[in-house]
Amino acid sequence: MPDLPVKAEPVKERREGHEGKTNKEGYYEIFLHIHNEDSGTKIVVSADSAKKEITATYNPEDKVTKRQAAVDLVI
Repeated sequence: MPDLPVKAEPVKERREGHEGKTNKEGYYEIFLHIHNEDSGTKIVVSADSAKKEITATYNPEDKVTKRQAAVDLVI
């Protein structure tokens, strides 16, 4: 679905969520500022009536590997 607002919100106090919109193909990117101590934090990604919870899983000692996740939402 094009031009659909998408939110990604950490379920942790004092952590900022962000919003984005899908492009014409229905894809989106959202960048969150995640700290080393946030490994294991739940993040809720939502658009329209779809919602999915993921966990930020990464090695806080690894400063080289990208900390990223792919989330597919079905509406």
